[in-house]
Amino acid sequence: MRSRLFLVFAVLLIVAMPALVGCRDDNPVTPKKSTSSYADLTEPEHVIENLLQSYEDRNYERFCELLKDPEYLFFLQPRDVYPVGDEYWTLAEDCDITRRMFLAAMGAPEGSDPKVDRLELIITDGAWTDIDSIGSEECTGCKRTERIYDITLVIGETTYLGNDIIGVYVQPVDDGGVTRYKIRRIYDLPK
Repeated sequence: MRSRLFLVFAVLLIVAMPALVGCRDDNPVTPKKSTSSYADLTEPEHVIENLLQSYEDRNYERFCELLKDPEYLFFLQPRDVYPVGDEYWTLAEDCDITRRMFLAAMGAPEGSDPKVDRLELIITDGAWTDIDSIGSEECTGCKRTERIYDITLVIGETTYLGNDIIGVYVQPVDDGGVTRYKIRRIYDLPK
């Protein structure tokens, strides 16, 4: 049985397909300017808060600022690899898919990506655990959390739901003498 997240990924790929095949973006929809307050990323929990806020605001620039370049990877569930085509997405791929999804949620013009009528992400509260490596790489000061998430996409009369576990691995980075946390890995895990 395919995961409910498979359906969400299928929709995301439809939304993102022009970017994945190299088409230019003629979409005149621009991101709305947010008056939301974003956390300063000096605590790992700020990453989750800003991730949720970026979805609420449809602010892909804020979303991409959370990701640690060039090490960031988003790993798909093994059962979703075949329909999606990749085991993981790089920072550039995830940012582009998210950008197109947010633009579609803000009102895709006629003849372009399908309009997403509703996009909502919920991530439950959780605790952070200290870790000393991510994969086989040493990682000083890194932390991880696993939480249940729900993502809802509505396109026309069809609702797509994803509900599983997200594993988020953050790494501290020096930002002019201030330690800020960035996402180095996200793992989509089965419940």
